Amino acid sequence: MSVAGVERVRGNQAYRIDWTIRGGIPGARVNDRWQSWLDVSDLYSHRYVTDLNEVRYKAFRHWEFFPNDLTWLREDSGETGDLASATPLDDVAFVYYVRTLPLEVGDVYTLPFYFRESGNPVVVRVLRKDRVEVPAGTFNTIVVQPIIRTRGLFSEGGRAELHFTDDHRRILVYLQSKVSFGNLSLHLRSVEEGRSLRPLNLAELSAPPGTTTRAPSESR
Repeated sequence: MSVAGVERVRGNQAYRIDWTIRGGIPGARVNDRWQSWLDVSDLYSHRYVTDLNEVRYKAFRHWEFFPNDLTWLREDSGETGDLASATPLDDVAFVYYVRTLPLEVGDVYTLPFYFRESGNPVVVRVLRKDRVEVPAGTFNTIVVQPIIRTRGLFSEGGRAELHFTDDHRRILVYLQSKVSFGNLSLHLRSVEEGRSLRPLNLAELSAPPGTTTRAPSESR
């Protein structure tokens, strides 16, 4: 997973986020790629492309988002539809967005920002703190569970867990989920630091408009 660069999308500066998963065994290979173009200033999606090649499943989809018109376009099929939010997020963009939230154990965020209404609301639970060892080292982490009501890495049945470093960087060091081709676990091997365009200040963060949060006592 990488922030591959900053590109222009209809005049807007956007981070191009690139995720790939390759692996498997002979006769059962997986080669998946997700790309998201995330607005540099406001962290919402301008474009989302998925290219999935799994054991018994292949699919290519290319969405363009037009927040001013509250519409989306599937470039690969010509299909159009209504955006559920003027600040739409796709599956990949949600991971980067969640990193900006003031994550406290027991918090539950209810977020109405998934680009298709069928995926809303996205529920993000802050489960616990943990200490994990991965090839890149040993990290203190905050464990988050996002649930999106669609097929994918963060579907309701997948019970995904994301382990972010418990510091201002919120680096994703471990991910586990159940997906269509089996159980998936990703372990951080190394980090290459990029150039910061927008330094993160956790002290200034608060729950964004349209977000419902619940304290631990309310979430049980």
